Amino acid sequence: MDELNPYAAPRSQVLEDDPDAARIRRENLPTESHLKAVGVLIVFAGVLNVAAQVMMGRILSDVFGVFRLSAFKVAATALPLLFGGALCFLKPWAWRGTCLGLAFLILVGLARFPRGMADVIIHAAVLRYLLSAKTRRVFSADYQDVIRLTPLMRTRPARWVYMLMGVTVVLLATAYGVIRR
Repeated sequence: MDELNPYAAPRSQVLEDDPDAARIRRENLPTESHLKAVGVLIVFAGVLNVAAQVMMGRILSDVFGVFRLSAFKVAATALPLLFGGALCFLKPWAWRGTCLGLAFLILVGLARFPRGMADVIIHAAVLRYLLSAKTRRVFSADYQDVIRLTPLMRTRPARWVYMLMGVTVVLLATAYGVIRR
């Protein structure tokens, strides 16, 4: 007997609208995942920048009784949040802005030679990844159409980003604990 069970799971299948678009998207999902991880890292850097600005403001207000933010500091704080957040959504304009920002940070790091060499190496590695062929493919106009054709395929940021953020928070908390003693 084949009775209708109202509590049974649905038997329908989700069909992909465009199999070619789905295949192209599946091939590039790891790149999307890593790009979203880079976006999360940029947002994390922006949050750390906000925290640093607040701490510096508290120190300056305690010592001098005045706390002012320049337009440059506000922009330096807001831009990583804006571009990193948009990079998580794979927006092409955020990719261009991030590449320009990293190039600027590399130049600033070179101006602070030898102290800024670690910054230059890190920013150059991220810029090299952002300018790779796979990354340019993800931000191309035809691939943006592929993303629109496959709305059910979603990616999350790569797992390594959460481990890196956790290590950074632990190191900062340890440094704060050592300084407070």
